[in-house]
Amino acid sequence: EMLREKNTLRHAVGSIQFLSKEGTRRSDPPLTDPPAERIRYFINVAGMAYDAEVLRRAEKSPIKHRFIYPVLTLLFLRDFVAPTVRITYDDQVWEGPVHTINLGIGRYSGGGMRLVPQAEPTAKTLALTFARRLSVWKIIAESWRFYAGSIGKVKGVTLTTAASVRITPLKDRLELEADGEWLGEGSVKARLLEGHLLVVIP
Repeated sequence: EMLREKNTLRHAVGSIQFLSKEGTRRSDPPLTDPPAERIRYFINVAGMAYDAEVLRRAEKSPIKHRFIYPVLTLLFLRDFVAPTVRITYDDQVWEGPVHTINLGIGRYSGGGMRLVPQAEPTAKTLALTFARRLSVWKIIAESWRFYAGSIGKVKGVTLTTAASVRITPLKDRLELEADGEWLGEGSVKARLLEGHLLVVIP
């Protein structure tokens, strides 16, 4: 009865399938068992490469504040090693080193950043943003665009949408997070589920 009286939104849900040594950190001893295939679901934003590395490091920070993620985003730039990946989305293929990859259903993440400004919760496709390897000074100079929704104006950044996305690491470590939870590392396949969440709008 309440749902009939309220405005509702059919919110999309994403599925991430990945081969991962889930739960490991750089300081942990290497696992002897092969990576396991796992599935996670998300309703906002999933991030790979630098985005996931910053989140992993933020988990260890004794300071818990909504702005800690943006601060750490700039703090760890010099130490980051951009992984070389293959991104396959619909009928497109791109290969090269990346700074970050984001898959979006919602538009906001990490202290209000808009890395997937083209995302739409009711769309039938995922928003996909990926940034080729960029210099530290380039990222710092353009960092204001992370919040302005104009990240697509940065040379080397691609904004698009896709029904399905597959990311394969070719060199170095590809970390993964979704909805603010660090998941692990490895190859990633993502798509939207056929079902939706019915969200009540105040």
